[in-house]
Amino acid sequence: MTIEEAQTVTYLPPPIQGNADYRNYKALRLQNGVTALLTQDVQSKHFAAAVSVTAGASCDPRSLPGLAHFTEHMCFLGSKRYPEENEYKHFLAQHGGKSNASTSMSHTTYQFDILADFGEQALDIFSNFFISPLFTRSGTAREVQAVDSENSKNLVSDGRRRLQVLKAL
Repeated sequence: MTIEEAQTVTYLPPPIQGNADYRNYKALRLQNGVTALLTQDVQSKHFAAAVSVTAGASCDPRSLPGLAHFTEHMCFLGSKRYPEENEYKHFLAQHGGKSNASTSMSHTTYQFDILADFGEQALDIFSNFFISPLFTRSGTAREVQAVDSENSKNLVSDGRRRLQVLKAL
């Protein structure tokens, strides 16, 4: 770590660990306010990462319902550094990986795992979704339809109906 990087990171107290937990943890806060928990498991053959942002369906403006979910979809479709729409998906598939994302009322969470040897490259692709996402015109049109389709499917779910009532309050 360089001196410049060290000045942008505040180390936080480590989490409380159980006696059987053999992993190494490092908690930190970046200069931009992002809090991270780094976990090392030297026995694992996989590398995994997740990002949870405090923007979910309850943050959607009334004039743009589904915006958080739409953003979730769009982030996986490329970035300035990795502009090919399916580059991330193909990279994960070629190296034993997978990804997923979900939007709740208060958070949107993005995650992936991959064989450990390919973790750094996957993390670079993944992190660039949040640094410089593309939000292309073709992707936008397609993902608006995908989110609308998911919403239509969920209209008959009592649990989803309850969430919509809560959101409307």
